[in-house]
Amino acid sequence: ARYRKDSYWCKDYKEKIGDDPTKHFTDEELKVRDALLVPGEEAQWCLFDPMVSAYYGKLYQKSKKPEHLKLQQLFLSRALAAITGDDCKLGPWMCCEAYCLHDDKWEPNDNTPLVWTQIDLKMALYE
Repeated sequence: ARYRKDSYWCKDYKEKIGDDPTKHFTDEELKVRDALLVPGEEAQWCLFDPMVSAYYGKLYQKSKKPEHLKLQQLFLSRALAAITGDDCKLGPWMCCEAYCLHDDKWEPNDNTPLVWTQIDLKMALYE
């Protein structure tokens, strides 16, 4: 998990929490939501891999160190692998906010496509 102990979009989130992704939680409600989380079932966030790829790409351009290029390629590969496929109910070729578990299957969350992830991927490809 990218954020351990993060209950936002944890497994079967909508069934457990409701269908309003903009809901603001009180401290008490957040404690209840957090109690539903099983470690390892946190959402997998997609917007950070392309950011890290762009960072290492810029670092490699300055340093020419092979380890920076290797890390840039690793995070770019992870970012590209997160793009939705033909079987996605939200559509193919989408940049997701996160993948979350639903009925034991990793699926993009409802905030797909996410412009933030799209621009991060563009930076990773063109920086």
